[in-house]
Amino acid sequence: DVAVAERGSIPSLRWGIRIGANGVQDRWGDVPFADDMANALTELGQEVVITRHGSHNQSSAYLDDVTLTIRGAEPAAPQAGRINILWVISRSERVTVDEVRGYDAVFAASPSWAAWMSERSGRPVEVLLQATAPERFNPGVVPAAQTEDVLFVGGPRLLEGGRPIVTAALQAGARVGLWGGRWEDVAPADLFRGGFLPFDEAASHY
Repeated sequence: DVAVAERGSIPSLRWGIRIGANGVQDRWGDVPFADDMANALTELGQEVVITRHGSHNQSSAYLDDVTLTIRGAEPAAPQAGRINILWVISRSERVTVDEVRGYDAVFAASPSWAAWMSERSGRPVEVLLQATAPERFNPGVVPAAQTEDVLFVGGPRLLEGGRPIVTAALQAGARVGLWGGRWEDVAPADLFRGGFLPFDEAASHY
């Protein structure tokens, strides 16, 4: 067990954090998200292993006491005999009732979706909003020089009908600076900022 201020003694466990990015998708946002979460858990005396899509059922997975699935584009099967947690932070439209029922605990970054899925599945889906590490985002970050007040970082999801929030912003007359692969194929050239905004530069732009 580990002594944690204001929380008393907590067990020291091995956590398997499973993310949707595969071995070559280093530009996906769940990569730094999982890294920051692993650092926070490690500071609490936990052991953490991060696995990517395609490697979730690796031979060492049986060593995990807790599996935490950060839901990506595809589901990940729960680990038998372990504590299984699902955290839906994106792609909620792909999460099924059966998937939710297969986990010991389910969290969601959307209060409305959490309520909807709770009613539909008969299982409590708790609201757990996304957060960031204060070392990554904080008021002391020097702002980047940019020409727009509205910024969007992420792909256009062309095969899924686009990004409604970007469409609505453009229809409202906002100049939206767009970062992400394939925006150059569909967006006005003067709004395209680049195919990838490095993670260590994101805070200064936001």
